[in-house]
Amino acid sequence: MRLRNCLIVFVTVLLLHSYTTILVGKECGEPDVLPGQILVQYERGIACQQLQYLCTNLSQQGFRLTRHYPRSCVLRLEAPGNTDPRIAIANAKEVPGVRRSEPVYKCHACSVPNDEWFWLQWNLPTIGYGDAWDLFLKDADFAAPAVIAVLDTGVAYENYEDDNYEYERAPDFDNIVFVDGYDAVNDDYHPNDDNGHGTFVCGVIAQSTNNLTGVASIAFGCKIMPVKVLGEYQSGDTASLVEGIYFAVDNGADVINCSAGFSWYYSHSEILAEAVTYAATSGTVLIGSAGNADLPYVKFPAAYNEFLAVGATLPEENPGDLVLSVYSNYGVALDVVAPGGDSEDRDEDLYPEAILAESFDGGSPSGCWDLWWASGTSGAAAQVSGIAGVLMSLGLDRDETLAVIKGTSSKIVWDPEDVSGIIDPSSINGFDCETGFGLVDVNKALEFALDSIIPQFPEYETSVEITVKDGGGGTHYAEAQVTVSTITSGASEPASGATVYGYWEGSAVGNDSKITSSNGRCAFTSATTSTLNPEFGFVITNIVKGGELFFKNEEIPGTLQMHGDKMIVMPLRATGTTATVAFVPWFVNPSTPIY
Repeated sequence: MRLRNCLIVFVTVLLLHSYTTILVGKECGEPDVLPGQILVQYERGIACQQLQYLCTNLSQQGFRLTRHYPRSCVLRLEAPGNTDPRIAIANAKEVPGVRRSEPVYKCHACSVPNDEWFWLQWNLPTIGYGDAWDLFLKDADFAAPAVIAVLDTGVAYENYEDDNYEYERAPDFDNIVFVDGYDAVNDDYHPNDDNGHGTFVCGVIAQSTNNLTGVASIAFGCKIMPVKVLGEYQSGDTASLVEGIYFAVDNGADVINCSAGFSWYYSHSEILAEAVTYAATSGTVLIGSAGNADLPYVKFPAAYNEFLAVGATLPEENPGDLVLSVYSNYGVALDVVAPGGDSEDRDEDLYPEAILAESFDGGSPSGCWDLWWASGTSGAAAQVSGIAGVLMSLGLDRDETLAVIKGTSSKIVWDPEDVSGIIDPSSINGFDCETGFGLVDVNKALEFALDSIIPQFPEYETSVEITVKDGGGGTHYAEAQVTVSTITSGASEPASGATVYGYWEGSAVGNDSKITSSNGRCAFTSATTSTLNPEFGFVITNIVKGGELFFKNEEIPGTLQMHGDKMIVMPLRATGTTATVAFVPWFVNPSTPIY
């Protein structure tokens, strides 16, 4: 009691002085602290006279006492005007009697979005959404929101009527900002959804959030560009996809989500490949779903070098587990994975562990709205597109966005002081054919983006020489000699000790990895084949050295075909055409509304 009385007298004296509270602008990534304030702790048990002497010394240094916390022996002080907080803390430490001084850190209640069915969205906590919500998303207000183009069956984005259907905007899309889109199937500017798949994908990406209804999303602060490239029955072709890509890029899309793909019999289209390259060189991030056929190959267009290919995972049965779904395609062209779920009810809450979003059951959406469950790589890719949209809204470019998404996946360990050593050696240099570089993490991605720690992958060059050899007994096999060089200040030197990942295509198939020798070379050998006039193709998908990712899925522009004793270099997937090809969304398990 005596201690409190003597402090009251001292505070009265201090209030006679005038001080200016400093206001420090909070830069992205800085600690969340109260500007112009610090805390000082003194030794427990000191006499009232000593405490008063301490306060006098602090006053002489320009500090203003605003509150005393006697139980914790802490004084809250305002720093002198225009003083750097770090200097103020250092100055306070020099005052006799001060045990420690530090900033006043803000503390927030841990919150989640208030959307009615958020509690069923198991997928969002799996990718760090809860921490990301507290860190940034709940207060996100982008000065320049990224535009995410949804290339799909269309989106329920407007109230409109044509000769076939009466369309309406999805109820929980009220807060989404839509930009002008395009219908590449019907060649008009009303890309409405007559199937439901595109609306579902859009909802996963950017459904209105924290509005007491529906479900939450990641990129609710971004803009959506609806682009219809698939018809009412979830099918399209290379022509509609190519036209949709060019429209999206030319009209300002920062991210393209393509939760669809071609059949296994797809023959390489030069026209589509050129459109994909155009999008990438224009700075657009391309996100694609790997496919739902449980095949060891990522399907196109996600398999293109320029795409970020996304597979699907199941809910974690044990903390830290990362389980690929039974349907998700995989292989060396896979980049990352995200939750895709399935129809099982593991937690016995009477609901499946699938992905939840607003949509309708095909045809006209008028008045038929429900929340629908769906599992597949479509929803997985949509979540990654949402992360990409948020990162680009923060000012990251294409290369930085892709680096952060892959670099903060769950199988990669980051050291903020040394971004070159980002790969966890315990996970085979961070890459495997089932999960790519791992499960995406929106919270880690935001932390590194806000701290402006962007990994810089090294420049490199590669060459491949394929030789076809006689295996005896009418069989043949091929050897691929790979040479890897790093480029530093324009000079090229052999990259020894680099792990090269690749796979064989054509007459012999199979995945493999080799480590380069001191001359930067390594050799791959295919399986033997008895095919008449065999054709061998080799695709390099990733090169990792010393924890540094070199690149993903660069296709070698030719294969060798046997014609007797003569070998002729022929283009890989040589037929380029706009002929109709089966092109369907990666969307599995019949969807059922939750109510």
